[in-house]
Amino acid sequence: MRNPISPVRGALSTVRCLAAAATSLTLLLTVVVASPDGTSTATASPVKIAAVHYVTLSGSPGMPELDSANDTIYVPIQCPKSYCPTSAFAKVVDIVSSATCNATDGSGCHVVATAPGDNPIGAAVDPTTGTVYVMNSPPNANSTISLLDGRTCNATVTSGCRHAVATVDFGSDAFMVAGAVDPATRTLYVASPTHGVYVVDIAACNDVVTAGCTQRPELIKDPRGAVQLAVDTGTNTVYVADNGNPNNGSGGNTVAVIDGRTCDADNHSGCEANPLTVTAGGGVSWVSVDQANGTVYVANANDGTVSVIDGARCDSVTSAGCNATPRAVRTGAGANSVVFDPQDHTVFALNTSDDTISPIDTATCNGATPSACPVQAPAQREEPEVSPGGHDNDLIVTPGNATAYAVNEGGANVLRVTSVSGCTALEDSACLVQAPSVPEAGVVATLDPATGTLYVSNADLPQVDVINAARCNLAHLGGCTPVAKIPTGGSNRVSSVDDATHTLYVSEASSNSVVVVNTTTCNATDVSGCAAYHASIAIGEYPGIPLLDEGTGALYVPFGATTDEVAVADTQACNAEVTSGCSAPRGTIHLLPGTYNLALDAATGTVYAANSGDPFASGNTVSVINGANCLGTMAGCGKVAAVVDLGAVPDVQGGPAGPDGIAVDDATHTLYIADNHDGDLPGRLTLVNTATCNGFVTTGCHGTFPTVVVGTSPRLAEYNEDTGLLYVTNYSSTDVSVLATARCNAESQAGCPVQAPEVVVGSQPNGLAVDEATGTVFILSLGAGTMSLLGG
Repeated sequence: MRNPISPVRGALSTVRCLAAAATSLTLLLTVVVASPDGTSTATASPVKIAAVHYVTLSGSPGMPELDSANDTIYVPIQCPKSYCPTSAFAKVVDIVSSATCNATDGSGCHVVATAPGDNPIGAAVDPTTGTVYVMNSPPNANSTISLLDGRTCNATVTSGCRHAVATVDFGSDAFMVAGAVDPATRTLYVASPTHGVYVVDIAACNDVVTAGCTQRPELIKDPRGAVQLAVDTGTNTVYVADNGNPNNGSGGNTVAVIDGRTCDADNHSGCEANPLTVTAGGGVSWVSVDQANGTVYVANANDGTVSVIDGARCDSVTSAGCNATPRAVRTGAGANSVVFDPQDHTVFALNTSDDTISPIDTATCNGATPSACPVQAPAQREEPEVSPGGHDNDLIVTPGNATAYAVNEGGANVLRVTSVSGCTALEDSACLVQAPSVPEAGVVATLDPATGTLYVSNADLPQVDVINAARCNLAHLGGCTPVAKIPTGGSNRVSSVDDATHTLYVSEASSNSVVVVNTTTCNATDVSGCAAYHASIAIGEYPGIPLLDEGTGALYVPFGATTDEVAVADTQACNAEVTSGCSAPRGTIHLLPGTYNLALDAATGTVYAANSGDPFASGNTVSVINGANCLGTMAGCGKVAAVVDLGAVPDVQGGPAGPDGIAVDDATHTLYIADNHDGDLPGRLTLVNTATCNGFVTTGCHGTFPTVVVGTSPRLAEYNEDTGLLYVTNYSSTDVSVLATARCNAESQAGCPVQAPEVVVGSQPNGLAVDEATGTVFILSLGAGTMSLLGG
């Protein structure tokens, strides 16, 4: 998976420069939603996505900082390219006006001026003097803080932006990333992942008085990787997000609690003490403090949650509550940033891997009343999928005008500006309407229409869950609990069921084989044989999702260290009824790396293999395999008749982005290919004519193909022949794209939308299955550990 995060947390990437734009979208697809008791359904209204403005920055950004007093956003620019790293590093801070560049006014969405920096990464503003402190961490040189006069260097007055007022030198081995000011004690605290927290006396080092800028700052040692911090000014407590020590690769799950009363600009007596810590969630990346009630909100990127710490019981005065496990609210995958807007008592969490923003009501969900916190916070779309440079990981919010500004640290040269007014603690009109879901930790699934059984590869446990699909639907969510499990030796992937032999084929990673399961004794109504011994077919390391051609009896299984091979086994001699041929030699087709998913055109016996490339070099092709001879002894099996080149699609590495999900519509002779796997740009669905591009005819395998935009990081695709709808799971958009194929196919694009409509589901959707008998679509969301249900 190639989901970028900030350079402080290790992400490095490349993408094209994109001009500023403004976009507004409406999701047009009707969503069927079950009532809370599961007894009735209703139709949800179309989801409106607020207008989004963009600022094209001078280069790849660091952590932006807002000065509300002069309506100015200071954006450190780490390098002059759109993505870092490069051999050249930037020496500027971009200045943007929040007064004329916000959710309602995009007239001023451009860089007003630039100020000096030296590979700047973060910034902090002193509200007392207006001084802007810029954290510089150039490679192979001393790290510094440069001071800007915010009174003469802002979005309105730029005369003082030419030169820094003064510089504080931290030495060659310091690495400065973020800062926070305590105006009461006139102290600037600066986070350094490699060292800890530095203490700067800003009473003697500001835009007027610079005599103290030459003093060596005091250091509070924190070996846990300090990446961001916030100050509770009422108790003089500094809370530090420990993301893990970058020197040893350790992960971070703590918040350091520093007593600012004994360690500030004037008093260093307590700076040598080891700070207290609070254990939060995995991948702690951001902290924000509600100054009114002292609650500390912590973004946990690895868990997709926000921890709620009672600062009244864990601060510089008392430590009684520091050992307690704080309440955690699920927000979304990659909760990298959390910011507080006091005017609408809302904390906003930016979910990087979902491209969503989640509000938490601080009036009801705080340290004093953690039991009132929701299990799952609502969310709104941060951006339409047509926007440039997604996967933002830093957020600031302007109090009062309901505008959020987001960047992708080390990523695209874009400052994204969007409204959050419709999804806050006070308003939910713009919050996403999610499809009904039930707990189910699944990766991929398949449905046996003969028995109405849904088989789900469990993501957390070595088993395949067996679910009664006839009782698991929108009108009866309570019937979705698994009725049995098929034990496996480890992670597994299920395939379609062979109706003729009543066989389910399951790839088993631990044994490098495919297990043969008898569906007559392991189904929704008869589970007697689910735990029985199952014969197996030896495949090879890392076997993927099997594909069965019932016409020839050939079973295709991608495998290999770089997944560049496909095993071909004869199921006529190895199934639930006959196992004598399970140990027979199997054929092998050699393909390009990254072949994870296959699709079959039954009419021609053609197998299409999506080649997404190896982990270090993306691919963007589909191999066309003649499978007509793949039966019996496998003689002449698996000739690659052609390779479809899908063309360059820039992704986070600058090369072509690989296809993943793939499906065939026999009625329209169309191969649908979900392209741009885990990329940083919108995905696309490519349409190829299978009548002219198959194992026998290859004239249509080359050239330019029609496309439709889908969500970010499309994963898998499934087609419902009965309804003519194609479903594509979008891993980084927490939704599913739905396309009506009758008027959008390889032969006719008259009904093709620019972007396919979407339905919101659980976080990080991956696998899916269609029950054509009921029209129900089952969507498995890895991040949420849920299964969403859509109506036909």
